[in-house]
Amino acid sequence: MTTRKFFISVFALLLMVNVLPVALSYAATASEINAGIDATLTPYDKTVDKNFQAWVFQKQAGPLKFTNEEMAWLRMMKEHIATSIHIGKDDLGFAPFDASGGLGKMWQLFGDK
Repeated sequence: MTTRKFFISVFALLLMVNVLPVALSYAATASEINAGIDATLTPYDKTVDKNFQAWVFQKQAGPLKFTNEEMAWLRMMKEHIATSIHIGKDDLGFAPFDASGGLGKMWQLFGDK
C-alpha cells in the first residue's frame, strides 16, 4: 500500500462518523445508528478515540504490527484529527509533526504499508 493510500485510509477510518453526532430527542432507529447518528451528543474527540482504538485493534490482530515509533505517529495524527477535524499533507510541516521529522519521516515510516 502506498503512503498516500495508507494516510487516506487512516484518515477515513478515524473519521468513520461523517458529521458530529447529533443530539436526538427520540430513540435512534437502527438505520440512523448505522449512519453514525447517536442518540446522545458525543464529543468529537471521544468518537475519534473510539474509532482509532477499534481500528488499531483490528490492524494489530492481523499480520500488520505497528512499531512504537509508528504508533507515536498514528497517535499524533489521531490527536490532530480530533482537534482540527482533518489532517492534510501541509499539516505535517507544523508542530508536533515537524519535531518528529515531518512529512519525510511519515513517508519513511509508512511508505511501504
